[in-house]
Amino acid sequence: MSGNTDDYGTNRDQLNVNLSGDYFVENLLGADHEFKFGVDYVTASTTTYDYYEGNVTLAYWGPDDSLPTGEWWEAWLLRDYLVNSDI
Repeated sequence: MSGNTDDYGTNRDQLNVNLSGDYFVENLLGADHEFKFGVDYVTASTTTYDYYEGNVTLAYWGPDDSLPTGEWWEAWLLRDYLVNSDI
């Protein structure tokens, strides 16, 4: 393989449970009543990594009249590095 690579991976575990309801009773003890109930549970974990291979990357972002050439280019010179994010 030649050129640049970007190896990205993520593991996004999540659980979301929600149960809710209401009950309406007419003419109970001489009045109308509404009963509401609910349960909610949320858990989440995220593991993300991003590996950039060292090399030169040339990025073209498109026309930009504010620049002298009228176009927006960027060149990045990178060394190998790994970004890990455990949130």
